[in-house]
Amino acid sequence: MPSPSLRRYLSWEAKDSTLAGFSLSLYSTFPYSASGSMRSLETSTEHLISVAATTPKLYWLSADYAPMAGNPVKEKLWRGEPAFGVAVTTPSTDVAEILASAGFDWMFIDMEHAPLDVKDVQLILQAIDGSGVTPIVRVPWNDPVAIKRVLDLGAMGVIVPWVNSEEEAARAVAACKYPPRGVRGCGPRRAARYGLETLEYLRRADDDVMVIVQIETAKALRALSDILSVDGVDATFVGPMDLSASLGHLGNPDHPEVVEAIRRIAEAHRGTKVAPGIASSPSKVAEHLRMGYRFINVDSDCGILTRGAAASLRLAREAASGLATERVP
Repeated sequence: MPSPSLRRYLSWEAKDSTLAGFSLSLYSTFPYSASGSMRSLETSTEHLISVAATTPKLYWLSADYAPMAGNPVKEKLWRGEPAFGVAVTTPSTDVAEILASAGFDWMFIDMEHAPLDVKDVQLILQAIDGSGVTPIVRVPWNDPVAIKRVLDLGAMGVIVPWVNSEEEAARAVAACKYPPRGVRGCGPRRAARYGLETLEYLRRADDDVMVIVQIETAKALRALSDILSVDGVDATFVGPMDLSASLGHLGNPDHPEVVEAIRRIAEAHRGTKVAPGIASSPSKVAEHLRMGYRFINVDSDCGILTRGAAASLRLAREAASGLATERVP
């Protein structure tokens, strides 16, 4: 007896000469008994191809790039839309669940600067499952074992810190891809629903998982064109604080030299397959969008909590001060 839902791939090969070699795959879950769902799915997919054929590509994407539909952030970036994220740096599953419910496109769980281990990552991934947010993990280092473990837990992407060369970028990609494209070991565990969807996951993982490399040093700036040429890199992620330190302006990411470097990094993505990303802030998002950044981290759990707490206390003190003034004869 068939299961309540069927998962299918629907693929169309674009015949238009402007999209030679272009293919788009749409993956969906729909009721087994509802024939109308299938027609709706076909119509939606044909519409996507129509849009792809008539809409100018983003300046930073080459024309032959069309990601799989299993990663909403990849889809969004390819369509030219910004994808906004939030960082989780505490082990609180409640905080992660609240942030996931806020409507961010993606969330990155930070194992580099935060005291989070693999078990924390698993619990956070479980807490945000079903929220619609795409889970990404920043691993502590460009280490294939660390990368493999978080992907096996169900991360849909990894941010790899301190990538300074073409070789290091290629190493990060290889760690995320199964043979023959890479060296990732085959034991997807939670990512494959503990064995219930292993073959399906293995078939899709290489295309669905995002590989994001951090650009945060003067050395990476010099090697940027080589890094962007590595097949399999989906996005970069500028770390303004580390970049400012590397450029000799510790603690001052607003220094003109740093701002100019950040602008040049975005510019370097023109005509590539790689989306420019950055660790931004609410006050700088507009500036970074104008530069061309699309994969943008907006805030963090600690940032939201500290600013929110400070704002609440300030309002309370202002109210108390106003009452005290009213009592003065």
